[in-house]
Amino acid sequence: MQIGSGGTPPPTVPVPNVVGQTQAAATSAISAAGLTVGTVTQQSSTTVASGSVISESPAAGTSVAKGSAVNLVVSSGAPPPTPVAVPNVVGQTQAAATSALTSAGLTAGTVTMQSSTTVASGSVISESPAAGTSVAKGSAVNLVVSSGAPAPTPVAVPNVVGETQAAATSAISAAALTVGAVTQQSSTTVASGSVISESPAAGTSVAKGSAVSLVVSSGAPAPGQVAVPNVVGETEAAATSAISAAALTVGAVTQQSSTTVASGSVISESPAAGTSVAKGSAVNLVVSSGAPPPTPVAVPSVVGQTQASATSVITSAGLTVGTVTQQPSTTVASGNVISESPAAGTSVAKGSAVNLVVSSGAPAPGQVAVPNVVGETQAAATSAISAAALTVGAVTQQSSTTVASGNVISESPAAGTSVASGAAISLVVSSGAPAPTPVAVPNVVGETEAAATSAISAAALTVGAVTQQSSTTVASGSVISQNPAAGADSASGSAVDLVVSTGGGASSGAGGSGAGGGGAFGGGGAFDSFTLSALLSSLIGGLWRARRIRNFQQCLHRIRLV
Repeated sequence: MQIGSGGTPPPTVPVPNVVGQTQAAATSAISAAGLTVGTVTQQSSTTVASGSVISESPAAGTSVAKGSAVNLVVSSGAPPPTPVAVPNVVGQTQAAATSALTSAGLTAGTVTMQSSTTVASGSVISESPAAGTSVAKGSAVNLVVSSGAPAPTPVAVPNVVGETQAAATSAISAAALTVGAVTQQSSTTVASGSVISESPAAGTSVAKGSAVSLVVSSGAPAPGQVAVPNVVGETEAAATSAISAAALTVGAVTQQSSTTVASGSVISESPAAGTSVAKGSAVNLVVSSGAPPPTPVAVPSVVGQTQASATSVITSAGLTVGTVTQQPSTTVASGNVISESPAAGTSVAKGSAVNLVVSSGAPAPGQVAVPNVVGETQAAATSAISAAALTVGAVTQQSSTTVASGNVISESPAAGTSVASGAAISLVVSSGAPAPTPVAVPNVVGETEAAATSAISAAALTVGAVTQQSSTTVASGSVISQNPAAGADSASGSAVDLVVSTGGGASSGAGGSGAGGGGAFGGGGAFDSFTLSALLSSLIGGLWRARRIRNFQQCLHRIRLV
């Protein structure tokens, strides 16, 4: 302690509190307190504005001798962000590139589509900034993604029907096309060696270099012989009609899968089109059953691997990386895969997406990660949330056609979010599929069966049982009645039963009254309710007249004349 003259200590003053003040305001306050500003040190801060005081020494409130120096630490503002190197994503799929950028602490910016003959459709052609460039964390990286090779300029198929094969070949070559399969077929109308038909048809726009198949006449068939028509590519029904029209029959029909021929269309025929065969011969068909089911791929195990390694393994298996979710973990290192969906070993179609949950490292003290309970039953979700030291908040019911009743559709906050221990997690739980909207049964009474079927199908209903019934009032082939009745509310897809008219009652046959037979009872044929009613009326009328005429023979004669 300093001792003044005569042994008296100098007066003391408290250090004023200048933390948070600008350097100028702090200097004024210190001077006003009879003190001086000592050393001023600059220090970066994310919480104190640039130019304001972070701390002072001695601390505020300390008693010091008048004139003492107060040292200040002044904020120079937030420190510059740690730069991040842009990863190389050229050649990767857009999904994989986006995942790689996210893992690097960056975001995908604008995505521009551009055609390319060298980069596969959906893969990255270029990125900006370029790979290796140092940028601030959170910066956007713009991508140029391939839309595949540009469509070639189409050319029109020339008309070569009726031309000789040589002339047709020249015309096709001149159009920058090639001659494909040439099939011989006998013809009574096209001269031998000339083109009967071409495929694709004349005028069709096709890519340069495409093949044009020709059917060339081999001349008239021998007597009693017919040419097998070309039915390849036709539907089975159309092929059957064409074969029948050629005085031939359809033989064996074999189903075969095809990736190029539409389901139900003819892949091949035997004998081949154009072959001369005897009338009535059988033509065997191979009909497409559609594309074969894709070969399934097993989802590889990538749990515990880095995101980059997992992406590489998934891509190599012919699959793609789907959504990538960040989730804190105390057991899995930051950047490594916590879980995958579908699970490892699951068989999926080639090209399917595999979703990843990647560790963002341990949560901050006092924080816990929200567990993923989507798809779980409400009871299982509640248990998982409680086990994570959290509570279940609001539970909302919502209908769903994809999530089973009682299972969780979504949660908030989302899985993987770091929240304070004890926080509430709100759930949206499925109440099952919504009740189907009823549809009104259309009125089809009096319509033809075909028109009724169309109207019922257009109303999202189906035709149920169709019963035939004779009628003297409703035209043959038209609907007499329907069940349910017109206007009734039915569930979509419900069946509507129809009663369809076969026309008037059965004819009285050769022995009928018109031929002098046994009158209404002649011919031994069946009769409907209308006929029975007419017979009874005639009988009653005849008996009444017999009573007046008193002549049974005359009565019987009159009845026979009905």
